[in-house]
Amino acid sequence: RRIQSLDGGKAIHPDSDRRPRRVWDVCANRVVPAAWLPREILDRGHMVLLSHAWVAPNERKYIITNVNLRTWPVPMPYEVEIEDVRRDLLLRNVRYAWLDILCLRQEMEPIPGFNAGLSEPFSLGTIHAREQLRNKEWESDVPLIGALYRQPQARVLVYLSGVGRAFRAGDWRNER
Repeated sequence: RRIQSLDGGKAIHPDSDRRPRRVWDVCANRVVPAAWLPREILDRGHMVLLSHAWVAPNERKYIITNVNLRTWPVPMPYEVEIEDVRRDLLLRNVRYAWLDILCLRQEMEPIPGFNAGLSEPFSLGTIHAREQLRNKEWESDVPLIGALYRQPQARVLVYLSGVGRAFRAGDWRNER
């Protein structure tokens, strides 16, 4: 159904399933399939869409976390932890959130020291297979995420440089 909702990379069917593939249950501190949640939670603005930390690659670290079941390394700014973001969301009474680094598979480049922490350690064969899966998911997920941000009931929370970090204009000079 996800692919049928797309036309040339754009979400076209308003009655199609526009839920993201995964959602962060902030209270349980776990990424769960969106299909597990009642549709009205996602359709009525009970979920927050996060835009977090657009920083240059040299300003971020990669962490392995149980939040996404240790499935892929999560890129975070050096001064920020996932728990910082979670604490801020809980203070705002947010139960469900969509954060790309947790809810979308991230690139699976070999990162020294992380192999042992992943639920399925890297090997040359698994890196290729994971990248194929990521590309397939992103083909349908990324355009549908864009449609989520455009919905009138969307609640969007933006941390330009990362939660708890002072805004730095230099963060905008990176091509990303």
